[in-house]
Amino acid sequence: MSKKKSKKRQAIDKAFEEMGITPVPEDHPIYRRGPSIRFISKTKKINKKNSQVIDINSEDFKEFQLIIKTKCLSEGKSIEETENILYEFEKSINNYNNMSDEERTYYEEIGKMTMGESRDDFEKFHNLSIEEQKQRTEDAVKKLKN
Repeated sequence: MSKKKSKKRQAIDKAFEEMGITPVPEDHPIYRRGPSIRFISKTKKINKKNSQVIDINSEDFKEFQLIIKTKCLSEGKSIEETENILYEFEKSINNYNNMSDEERTYYEEIGKMTMGESRDDFEKFHNLSIEEQKQRTEDAVKKLKN
């Protein structure tokens, strides 16, 4: 193998360095080991609120993602930006699925106050500018705190 590093490898090494990860030398013992597989059985978490969990694999959710993707691309966002938005959205859904009843109720109220309850209301909200969306959300949070 060539001693010269490709630009891609140099970029990866630099990113690791910035994260504080130091690479192991090429003669490290880990490279002399054969491959191995370890099976770990995991117990499934029991969620007492299965009916309130948002299923990110459902057809409705996939349709919703398609709407977001179409809107992003029509606004001129790159595919990478769009995928990042969808990834962050999925992360927020997973966070929601792990919230307590009180937290969910709070955020559901903010959602209703800012985006409404119908699909049309939701689409209208997302057609607003980011500034208007933020302002509506801030107003809803203030209203709930009072």
